[in-house]
Amino acid sequence: MDSKISQSTGNSYSGQPAGAAPALKKHSATAAAIAKEQITTATKITRAAVFSGTYIWPLQVSSSETESPLISLKRVIKGQYHFLTHPALFKPVLPNIIKATLFTIGVTVLLFILTYFPTVAVLAFVSGPFAFIAAIPVILGEGAAIGIVVAKIFWLGQATERLFDEVLVQQGLTKLVSRGREMQSDGRHGKRIGKLLTKPLERFSKENIIRWLISLPLTAIPVVGPAAFFLYNGAKSGPSYHARYFQLKSQRDRAETYGLQDQTHGSGAPVTTFNKAEFVHQHRGEYSAFGAMAMALNVLVPGGAIVCLFGNQVGAALWAAEIEKSGGDKVE
Repeated sequence: MDSKISQSTGNSYSGQPAGAAPALKKHSATAAAIAKEQITTATKITRAAVFSGTYIWPLQVSSSETESPLISLKRVIKGQYHFLTHPALFKPVLPNIIKATLFTIGVTVLLFILTYFPTVAVLAFVSGPFAFIAAIPVILGEGAAIGIVVAKIFWLGQATERLFDEVLVQQGLTKLVSRGREMQSDGRHGKRIGKLLTKPLERFSKENIIRWLISLPLTAIPVVGPAAFFLYNGAKSGPSYHARYFQLKSQRDRAETYGLQDQTHGSGAPVTTFNKAEFVHQHRGEYSAFGAMAMALNVLVPGGAIVCLFGNQVGAALWAAEIEKSGGDKVE
């Protein structure tokens, strides 16, 4: 980093551009603030996991704010099954899935060879005799994280976005998808999706990466540690599975984009008054459970992180279609 700065200025490190230092300081401060927030939250969850594992992973619920993980597990598994049993969904991305999966498996195997026993030695201070077992989810999580990040950079691109839209169209929500993508007639099956009209979703989140790294040691705590890890990360990442749905809901109808009269809402009015923040708040229990189950599947299925990533997107799309058809997108 220092050498690059020196070369660009033709001088020593002290000769860097005037705006470089403030920008670097700003990014460092932002990362530090995020890390501090995540450490505080992770510490609270760790304490709760150690002293009371009963409510951190509820199987029975009575509050409308919390959903049983069994229901979310059903949604996640349904997404995996739907993806693998519909060739129209998996065939277009199969070559990229194979490449990314082979890479993930290779990375995971390499991590086990190089870091398993060192990880066991470190975890022995926390997990004692359980360190040999506790090291497994830690390394699986590291392998899955590296595989997913690299796959998104080199192989997946906007594939998950397109897959989400494909499922919505299959579920009869063509009008919703047309708000953010061109729709083309294929002559046989009605409509097929075309070029993206909206801004591509962000592939990575600085907050998510820092949260993952900080909370990964939670998996070293016997029994309750992995549950706390998945629930903590799931509670934060759950709504991201509906990022594309929220984006489509926030768009104006295509007809209004071209200045045409909308029969229901009038000229120039938004098609929807969808309030994302309020909707997520009202369904935070469902998103936490879905996110936790999806992440557990990504991590605990050796070498299956990439396939599960796509299956989770399909499950989220099916869930969005269920919400849309039932009118459950209304906030109270």
